Amino acid sequence: MERLTTRINDRAYCSRYFDTQRHNGKRCGHCGIYKEILERLAAYEETGMIPEEIHQMKTELAVARAVASLCRAEKPELYGDGYDKDGNLIYDEWECPRCGESYEVDYDRYDYCPNCGQKIDWSEFKE
Repeated sequence: MERLTTRINDRAYCSRYFDTQRHNGKRCGHCGIYKEILERLAAYEETGMIPEEIHQMKTELAVARAVASLCRAEKPELYGDGYDKDGNLIYDEWECPRCGESYEVDYDRYDYCPNCGQKIDWSEFKE
């Protein structure tokens, strides 16, 4: 792939139109492209990657972030609709903090949500 930028003294310039006489510190000679755009383009060109590779890398990064967030334990929301003889709320349902799916506290206490795979943190809740 043909490079569109040139680095001179650690700065990016438009390869095709760079003109040392017209360079004013903000714009590159003839074409008038701002230096911030040229710096980003130069950084991309320096990776040596093609657009499809960049897209694949972004997709893989998004998947990795999603997996990492599933592995980080989150506390469930607990809900109750009754009280014990001492007036304490009795929790009978819990909700996944990621997908919102509801489960029975007494029968469905999972380490990971069966619906989305989110790790559940039960550390603050008594048996």
